Amino acid sequence: KINELIFQYPELMTSADMHVDPFQTYYFMIRTITASGFGNWSTQYILETLPETTLWPTTTVESTATVAPTTTTTISITTYIPRESSSFITLENLNEQIGQVSQIAWEDSQLILKNNNTSLNTTVELKIEVGPTTDLYFNDNEAALNTAISFWKHFDNPTLYIALFYNFADIGWAEDKLRSYDGAESFVATSRIPCTDSICSGANSGIDIYTSVGVGKFGISQSDSWDQYRYGPIQIHEYTHVVQGAPWISNYNPREGQSTTSPCCLTEGNAHFVGLSAGITDYEDYLELRGEQVRGRHWEEQPNDYSTPRILEYYNNNVPFECIMNSDYNLGYSIGFLTVEALSSTAGSDSSMYLYKFMGSGMTFEEAFQIVYNSSWDEAKPVLASFVSSVIGELFNP
Repeated sequence: KINELIFQYPELMTSADMHVDPFQTYYFMIRTITASGFGNWSTQYILETLPETTLWPTTTVESTATVAPTTTTTISITTYIPRESSSFITLENLNEQIGQVSQIAWEDSQLILKNNNTSLNTTVELKIEVGPTTDLYFNDNEAALNTAISFWKHFDNPTLYIALFYNFADIGWAEDKLRSYDGAESFVATSRIPCTDSICSGANSGIDIYTSVGVGKFGISQSDSWDQYRYGPIQIHEYTHVVQGAPWISNYNPREGQSTTSPCCLTEGNAHFVGLSAGITDYEDYLELRGEQVRGRHWEEQPNDYSTPRILEYYNNNVPFECIMNSDYNLGYSIGFLTVEALSSTAGSDSSMYLYKFMGSGMTFEEAFQIVYNSSWDEAKPVLASFVSSVIGELFNP
């Protein structure tokens, strides 16, 4: 039975195909691109499964996530031990220590980088390509991406990350590049996601089906050269999206595994927080960019309503995959960002990526959250909503 949600958005469907995996599970694939241009996602539906086959692995004691085709990392969930720090605060005391949260989280990101920078993650090959007519205003893209690789070195990663930088005139070049990587035409079409009808200014990353290769597309426009977010944070943000999907590399479609299990507030919140906190090396500069990013991402219809009940409603409406189609997807960069910042102050800046590692082993988001944060998601939501409401209130009314 095909999910009726797809048929509510027929104009978004770009392709459909059949696939039979090695376990003889039959899939019908529908690939869609949202009208807002935030990304390309695909959803598979089992039409027929032969006896004794399972789409997702089910794990209660031990989870295995593939880092590369020849390397696996095994984590025993029963022995998972959260990182400890004297600076971390408890979820229960989050709103009592609200003024300390941002600095605790930012400092922990910097500490992770310091500890991980002793050597690069040599299992990840990095390839950067620039469009023939594209003039870069930031020339340290390789260093920024290596920062991201270093930050996530203890997690599952792609075997290769290809970063394409191009302006509007070079879209055709980007399409040819994606096609040369043996990408499906629907994957080639993602070259236009960072672009409007006249300019390329956004970015998008993911791992295509059948592969362990991550590809990032970065739109380049000289009109963005003023924005500090473009000088490191956006590169780290995009690479983080690839790490989110990496636990599903051994499955048919890593991007689908991530999008069908993760609330959108986590998808963008995790990437945006690490992008800013690892990409900005001065705390005051972090606070400045943090404020700019949060104030720039809001509800279009009621930008000033950030009450605790409204944020709680946003959390409740963040149903994995379905939230991709929500009109409030943009709030992942503000509410989601501050949510992950808060969680990072309680368990470390890399804690939210463990959610993906455990979800990749077959757990639900709620089950993974309980393990990582020693609290149920239902219990945490009101606390986090109150925190986010207070912080956004301060940022809009300093």
